[in-house]
Amino acid sequence: RRVVREMDLVLMDVKLADPAAHKRWTGADNAPILENLAWLKRSGIPFRARVPLIPAVTDARDNLDAIARLLDGAENLDRVELLRYNRAAGAKYAQTGRVYEPEFPEDQAPDAWVEPFEKRGMEVITL
Repeated sequence: RRVVREMDLVLMDVKLADPAAHKRWTGADNAPILENLAWLKRSGIPFRARVPLIPAVTDARDNLDAIARLLDGAENLDRVELLRYNRAAGAKYAQTGRVYEPEFPEDQAPDAWVEPFEKRGMEVITL
């Protein structure tokens, strides 16, 4: 947090709002992420929320709506960036000697549902 206080802009990824879904898909608890987000909102430091869109996982409408609710009221939110899934992610597995076997429809275009952010007055773009 000391380092963040020195920054002009923070980029923060938020993948999944639901703790059980986050644990299932990432293998980690999202409590520290949500705590950091709450702190960042209170800090006044400008930040940009980035949501990687994984087909049928993070692009679910209930997840995007929940993330919009988490961001609601953040006066220091610069914008929300919805990041389309990049199939090149699987190449990283081979580099570490692991097999990439996604449990989601990798060829499906993710749903970049902007409405929950826009209705709360947030600028949102899809990259």
